[in-house]
Amino acid sequence: PGNSLWAVTYYNAASGGSNITSSITGTGWTWGPVTPFNYAPVSTTIRVEVTPLTDTSGATYTMLAAIQSSSGGIYATDVVRANTVCFNFQPDLRYDTVSGGSYTSGQGVYAPTPQAYSQYADNNTTITYFIRVENDGSSDTFSLTASGPVANWTISYYDNNNVDRTVAMRNGAHSTGVITSTGYRDYRVEVTGNSVISGASSAASFYSYSTTNLDFYDAISLTTIVRGYQADAMVKRGADTIYTGDNITNTDGTSQTITNTLTNSQMVSYHIRIQNDGNTTQAISVSGSAATSGWTITYYDSETGTTDITSLVLSGAYSQTGLAPGSVYTIRLEVAAGDRLNLAGGQVLTNTVSARPLNTISGTDVVRCVTEVINNYTIDNLVAVSPTYTPYDGDGEYNVTGNNQTNTTMIIPVQGTITYLVKIENDGNVATQVTLTASPSTGGWSVTYYDGPNTASPVIPYSQITSANGWLRTSSSITAGGMANICVALSPATTTLGGAVGEYTGYVKIISAANPSVSDTIKTKTQTSTFYRADSGIRNPAEGTYADMTITSTNGTGQTKAQSILSGGMVTYYIRVENDGNSDDVFSVTGTGSNPGNWAITYYDAETGGSNITSQVIGTGWATTALTPVVQAPTAYQIIRAEIKVITTTPGAVFTMYVTARSQGSGYSALDVVKADT
Repeated sequence: PGNSLWAVTYYNAASGGSNITSSITGTGWTWGPVTPFNYAPVSTTIRVEVTPLTDTSGATYTMLAAIQSSSGGIYATDVVRANTVCFNFQPDLRYDTVSGGSYTSGQGVYAPTPQAYSQYADNNTTITYFIRVENDGSSDTFSLTASGPVANWTISYYDNNNVDRTVAMRNGAHSTGVITSTGYRDYRVEVTGNSVISGASSAASFYSYSTTNLDFYDAISLTTIVRGYQADAMVKRGADTIYTGDNITNTDGTSQTITNTLTNSQMVSYHIRIQNDGNTTQAISVSGSAATSGWTITYYDSETGTTDITSLVLSGAYSQTGLAPGSVYTIRLEVAAGDRLNLAGGQVLTNTVSARPLNTISGTDVVRCVTEVINNYTIDNLVAVSPTYTPYDGDGEYNVTGNNQTNTTMIIPVQGTITYLVKIENDGNVATQVTLTASPSTGGWSVTYYDGPNTASPVIPYSQITSANGWLRTSSSITAGGMANICVALSPATTTLGGAVGEYTGYVKIISAANPSVSDTIKTKTQTSTFYRADSGIRNPAEGTYADMTITSTNGTGQTKAQSILSGGMVTYYIRVENDGNSDDVFSVTGTGSNPGNWAITYYDAETGGSNITSQVIGTGWATTALTPVVQAPTAYQIIRAEIKVITTTPGAVFTMYVTARSQGSGYSALDVVKADT
């Protein structure tokens, strides 16, 4: 029978047949009865299959098979014997990373069970694999073969005598020679990537076949990967959520540039994420460009951290080590713009941030943060009054109406002159010229504009500054924080009304030539002082004009008329009352009353006809309607008719009439008196 090291199976035919093992190894298997035919021999065949269960090369198994005649007993017996020797043809490939190592990897692992080993190597650097060809079977010779060449890679195979066996192994023409059981030969495989891209790999295969039985073999696959030292930098604005630049690598920031804008004295932030896109753990450093004049930059060690790493980043000395493939870290860049006096609008700061593996510069990646100062075209118009020109109205106010930037109402003497100083400040950050539009002369006021701080400055063309298109001040641009002056001289005419009625409301509007949507307006309010003057004149019916209208008197001097009349007759005088002041006024008219029994006088409010106003005139006074100053309205006067009837018969009797016109606006203090002797 078989045992633990050998399996023995018996069959009752040379092929096929029934398994008779249990019988034949027990009480016996019976064949027959059989009868010889004409004494010719009769036979049968028993097949015995012996299989070693041991892998011990040289192990033996002895089988005995006996046949005995059931009739002849032990005297009719025959025995056959078979000796089986186990020959184990088993190559074993074992692996190590160093020469003279323990070669435990792959021990007792035979094909087709896979053996795959890999190592990382730098580009253009040779990596070595050490392979032990061991005989785990009976004494044998092994055929060693290798895979073919790989483009851009050099793969060489050396035996234990340092002989290059590459060509022979690739051609299947190399054998080890006889290796006794448990003996071995040591080989090595050298692999070099010849300027291949980072992360590229090659596979080399090493086979060992038993030349005694090619069904027994072992194989190793060797994969060499070029170390990929690749940093991947990504960038986003601090308030954004998505990074730009993932899996994009270049050294100029193409397709991984973020832009942002800000105003002067404002700060924006950027987050820069550094990822290890290589295939090995590595340290990645970060370097960044510095700020230019007017800008301030600060680097921090995380999105929200407070550790200032600016000096390290600017020097390229900042890094994080031990980054596994795919691992990331983040830094924050804060960019602050200086004030408008130190940094003009439109100025751009480009911060270039480079991420580089410490092992090589070829894996560098660059992102860019581009920050631009928003153009600020703000201009401020202010106004002040001579001679001190302080304070200015309108500082820090910006509108097109002049609200909150209008000077206090100024009152000047009749036929006087006032000068306003307009200050144009550039409150923005961009140098600009300005276009000015201004109010024209009107209401008897004459206005002149000067390109400078006083009336000695060049006169601004009136037709341009008062036009819809305005006047472009081309003498110079106004720098950010700078200023310019223009001067406004204003004079009233003799016909200009006084007070609010004759007020001149002027404006000066400045418009940025760089951005016409930006403007500012100041306003001025100017009045002449109000004065009241009553003027009366008198004429006889035969006279056509009032030659005495330029005279004022308190007793009729210079404006007296005389007529002679017969007793019982009547004479007429015409008194003209006009407003010689500069503001609308009402005049109270009083006059001499009748001399009973001698003279009778009657007053009417018109040259002909009209109403009898005698009782008012000789009483508290008769009031005219409001009269506009005659300089404004030459026909705005009041005619009063006085009719005097002679009653007395005394020859040479004289009646003197006085008519007084008083200005109510002046509180009745301004008056004029005419006189008539009849």
